[in-house]
Amino acid sequence: MSWKRRLAGKLTVLAIIWLLCTISLVSWWWLHALHNAGSDARMQRMFLWEGSFLLLILLGGGVFLVYLTHHHQQRHERLKMFFSTFAHDLKTSMTRLRLQGELLGESKAGQDPKVKAMLKDIQKLDLQLENSLWMSQLESDALLMEKVRLRDVMDHLRNEFSEMQLEMSKDADLWADRRAFTIVLRNLFHNSILHGKADRIEIHISSLGESVRLEIRDNGSGLTVPVEKLGRDILSSRHERSNGLGLFLSRRLIEKMSGRLDFESQPRFSNVLSLKGSLR
Repeated sequence: MSWKRRLAGKLTVLAIIWLLCTISLVSWWWLHALHNAGSDARMQRMFLWEGSFLLLILLGGGVFLVYLTHHHQQRHERLKMFFSTFAHDLKTSMTRLRLQGELLGESKAGQDPKVKAMLKDIQKLDLQLENSLWMSQLESDALLMEKVRLRDVMDHLRNEFSEMQLEMSKDADLWADRRAFTIVLRNLFHNSILHGKADRIEIHISSLGESVRLEIRDNGSGLTVPVEKLGRDILSSRHERSNGLGLFLSRRLIEKMSGRLDFESQPRFSNVLSLKGSLR
């Protein structure tokens, strides 16, 4: 848990501590001023009224601040609970829809061009939903780091990207969050299809000390956007084909897994991914 999350969870307590400390200091100043005023009645009345007014304003403002922070935390918890429940129900419904689509694709109706187009739309919608859910919990949820075998993830993705030829030069064990690593590869593969019109992806795997380097190449036309801008920011939603959310999310997830994601354009466009792990 980051220090920002720990601090956000104790806003009400911090507000109360601030209020008590501030009132204590002002009270000490007030009593000290009254004591030093001596027998001067005019000075005593001035310190009495000014100190009383200052304490009253400080107490009222502090109590209001504590109330606002407590109300903010309660509202945050309600929103968090709502989105967790909503995301679970939506993801469950989307998973059922994907399973029904896969069953439909395996039947005779799966040869119909309209059915194929519908299945691609379902996959695209599922990926967009997954990206949105990951973005909403990117800063709040910790990743579950474990040893992940690359071949197992690729076998799972071959079912989704059945129209593409996916090849690996070697197998490797990676130290990563399985769900996060899977969504990263899904976004990179989808990017190759959407922008490069690729139908073949090759993953060249090599060792870099305690890390594994994955260079993902495709036979597509590549991208016209400068590689130094990829994954750095989210583009306008009015962009012609994509707003860059998938690449932005992929870079952030890889960084949370203590890895690195770069994009190279020479001699051909490729995604270069580095994660802790070892070759098999």
